[in-house]
Amino acid sequence: GCLLMAFAVSMETMIAARLVVGAGVGIASHSVPLYISECAPSSARGRLCFLNDMMIVCGQVCAALISTLFFQMETPSSWRYILGFGALPGMLMLCGFSLQPESPRWLLSRDCRDDAKQVLALLRGTTVDDPTLGAEFEDMAEGVKAECKPASAPRGCIQTFWLDLRVRRALLLGCGLQMLQQWSGINTIMYYGATILQRSGPAYDVRTNTCFTDENKRDVASTIIFAFAQMIGVGISWYLVDRFGRRPLILASLVGVTVSLFALGCIFHVANVSKPAVVAAVVLYTVSFGAGLSPVPWTVNAEIYPVTVRGTCISMSTSTNWFMNFLVAQTFLSWATGLSTYADDARSHPDGIFWLYSCVAAAGLALLWAKMPETKGVALEDTGTLFVDPGEFHAE
Repeated sequence: GCLLMAFAVSMETMIAARLVVGAGVGIASHSVPLYISECAPSSARGRLCFLNDMMIVCGQVCAALISTLFFQMETPSSWRYILGFGALPGMLMLCGFSLQPESPRWLLSRDCRDDAKQVLALLRGTTVDDPTLGAEFEDMAEGVKAECKPASAPRGCIQTFWLDLRVRRALLLGCGLQMLQQWSGINTIMYYGATILQRSGPAYDVRTNTCFTDENKRDVASTIIFAFAQMIGVGISWYLVDRFGRRPLILASLVGVTVSLFALGCIFHVANVSKPAVVAAVVLYTVSFGAGLSPVPWTVNAEIYPVTVRGTCISMSTSTNWFMNFLVAQTFLSWATGLSTYADDARSHPDGIFWLYSCVAAAGLALLWAKMPETKGVALEDTGTLFVDPGEFHAE
């Protein structure tokens, strides 16, 4: 898909290439956290899942660096090189995954007990005769067997995903986390960071006819700072996740996100917008976002579902994330103007949109404070107990 985009000669080819890339990214964003969670020990599952998010953000930093380099050089058709570079990590990931075994939990769900134990020994760096490995394997096998126990009667979609309280509550939490992640406005910064900075500068009609102005170059270069700030936040959370848990990280993250978005709206509300203040607020926002709201939704979604519906539920939550991503990206520019409190110069004062995102983050903070359980150190086969009391209806 990346190579097709790089060599596209028509709009039709570009759209087809984007569809191919979108399918690939969607599958990867679903499969990688799932695979990591099913292979990782409970004591390190958070750090390993967060490491995946850190690598994604590192990729964003590299993309910002490459884009800025070509923009600074004023390279003709530089977008072709930028899009073509995306093929490299894709090929590396393909080669890497082709060498990986199936996860032990997936093999157990297919009744491949011997293969599952060998894979678990490989992942833990020990032998199949290791007593510690044997105890872990038996606990895993018992949990998977209980979750895969045949139902007494055929169960339809409604009974599986709605009437079963364990699945319903987990799915509502998982999709809600993905929705909150997008409607806190992160991809308005990732996609439109340079545009936001331009709105804090002089009006567009005083610019030259070329996009390669010194101010535009500074604005594009600033996106490196934003991506790097998010990477710092994810790095902090990676260190803390298996010490303090997922719940404290995302709640603290949402406090920072709410405050920084509200501050960003206030900065754009004044008559003379300060670009350094905008940069400072966005950096605070991206660090706060990286510290919890970036990695926690993906990690928790990979942990909370029963094995029999884990793949389907993660597909639903991943689809929710990308659909909300689409909606936020499509509405930001029009809403930034439409929700501005400055009728005479709405374009340079997009205050209302950031206050809206701040309100969403504040509402999410209140809901997660009340409803989100802690999954730190809980075996995947036991996370269902976090969502139901013993007397309530669920699959078992």
